[in-house]
Amino acid sequence: MKKTIILGAMVILGVVTSLIAIELGFRVLVPYIPNSKIPRSDRPRIYFFSEKSKSTHDYSYDEAKPEGTFRIVVIGDSFAYGYGNLFDDAFPKRLERILNLNDKATKVEVINLSNPGFSTADEAKRVNKILKKWSPDLLMLEITLNDPEFKRFNPHEKRDKKGGIVLKGGIYDHWKSLAYVAGRIKNELSGYQTKRYYQDLWENKKNLANFTVAFRDIIDKVRSANVKFIAVIFPLLSFPLDDNYPFFHAHSIIQEYAKKFGAYSVDLYPNFANLDPYRLQAHPRLDPHPNEIAHRIAAEGIYFALVKHHLIPQDVKVRYMAHRRIGAVKLRKHKY
Repeated sequence: MKKTIILGAMVILGVVTSLIAIELGFRVLVPYIPNSKIPRSDRPRIYFFSEKSKSTHDYSYDEAKPEGTFRIVVIGDSFAYGYGNLFDDAFPKRLERILNLNDKATKVEVINLSNPGFSTADEAKRVNKILKKWSPDLLMLEITLNDPEFKRFNPHEKRDKKGGIVLKGGIYDHWKSLAYVAGRIKNELSGYQTKRYYQDLWENKKNLANFTVAFRDIIDKVRSANVKFIAVIFPLLSFPLDDNYPFFHAHSIIQEYAKKFGAYSVDLYPNFANLDPYRLQAHPRLDPHPNEIAHRIAAEGIYFALVKHHLIPQDVKVRYMAHRRIGAVKLRKHKY
């Protein structure tokens, strides 16, 4: 009996000693682990705006469309708004610059009326007012995969500056190694829960109906106003952009409904396929909104979709382009 007690005490002492050693080692070594230092954020320290503009969205535009102008209005959520970027780095402004490269061509305005947090149902409520006020020739609806939501989902718990979930309070304030291991496990579970949430949005009939009814309403209103239309489908940049991307089915659903309702759509996923998602995020691991690189890629994909579906005037199709930009390359007129 005495030997059993002594043996048990030794086992407990050994376990406690090991845990203390792990904790001490963790606290000493973590600062020296490669990439453990938090990199400086490359987001703008200051956001600049046009003097005449009355909002953070865009330049100032006259409501009355100037004669000889082709006007595109973009509506969508924070992806189209350009959250985390200067306003003129968002894809609507990139697209506007592309469409105004030709001399002696129709002037093109691409007006960004997107609002962070808006869903397709929110856009449907204001589309008539937009059509009447701005008289667009083309309405562009940017769609993010949370658009069927009735209520916004926030999967982000308190995180550190590298995107890891921070576990605080109680034992976690004193047992750092346990907090680290538990945080890594919680990170994995959080990613899985977020993935399932977005998948369920497009599998749940009630949520899907919330999107499809609003989507059709927008298309019908635009068609009644004799305005061109295209839907732009943005991939989620917080997941692998390869064969393991978990939302191909959701993209297909949106395209199928656009076709069913007689509207054009462009899926931007192929433009981002096999790229590193962290290079495309405004705040890598913290916030997967698209950064300047992603907005440039989106603008390119949208441009070629507009050309493909004959949604822009012939004279604004870019006449000169090349696959490389070096001094020795002689520009040649592009053949469409």
